[in-house]
Amino acid sequence: MYQSIPHAHLYVVPGGGHIPYIGPGRREAFLKQALAFLQGDF
Repeated sequence: MYQSIPHAHLYVVPGGGHIPYIGPGRREAFLKQALAFLQGDF
């Protein structure tokens, strides 16, 4: 699916499972990466 989406980027969270932002200490790191992506700073 990733290759079928033009200009797509894939962000893998090691040990994150399907919901990488849930868990102690993960929310802040996820938000930082997500906001950087949305602002084009990736």
